[in-house]
Amino acid sequence: MFRSVFDMFTGVIGPLLMVIGASVLLGFLTSFIYHLIRRKEGMTRGFTITLAVLPTIVAVLVAVVNLRTIELNNNGLQVSLVLAGIFALTRFRSDPLNVEDLTYVILAFFIGVATGLGYLVFAFIGTAGALLLMIIIFYTRFGQANARERRLRFLVPEDLNYEQAFIEVLTLYCEYSHLERVKTTDFGQLFELTYVIKLKKSVSEKALIDAIRAKNANLEVSMTSR
Repeated sequence: MFRSVFDMFTGVIGPLLMVIGASVLLGFLTSFIYHLIRRKEGMTRGFTITLAVLPTIVAVLVAVVNLRTIELNNNGLQVSLVLAGIFALTRFRSDPLNVEDLTYVILAFFIGVATGLGYLVFAFIGTAGALLLMIIIFYTRFGQANARERRLRFLVPEDLNYEQAFIEVLTLYCEYSHLERVKTTDFGQLFELTYVIKLKKSVSEKALIDAIRAKNANLEVSMTSR
């Protein structure tokens, strides 16, 4: 039951078709769950298609390399893992992903490796467990930031004492505020401040932004969800 299909059946074509079928099924299942979870938060069609196709490509690559290295009496598993890892990460080396999306890439890589080596039962059990956990986390909203938490960024002139200038404003509008980062910009003429804040109930974001603009000489202010 937990043996590789390449060991359970004679020949190559039959096991290879089983590997391709399993990787296609699990790839589309992973892509569907990703679409279900991320549909309201924004996603790209290209990434959805990649999740559906990537396991099959990796599986075929792993299967072919593994079978060839076994014929040559080499360590097929080691070579397969290395080549599959390089192939899976090539698409994303210059494409920044958030941590959640990267989890799906790793899952697609796992499916491709597991099915490519012929361990279809392991692939189905592992994929089902991972996807079930993702669904539970999504519907229980585990780890989700508070709806009133924000990341606040704004510029200030270099001659402004930013450590004291915004204490009153942030205390008035926020339950808490934490200065996360300070960096210089515009050849050192400006400072960019990044705060993690939690707005008080019934506080208008616009009112806070206007209060900051009144103190930072109407320079750029931005506020995003965490």
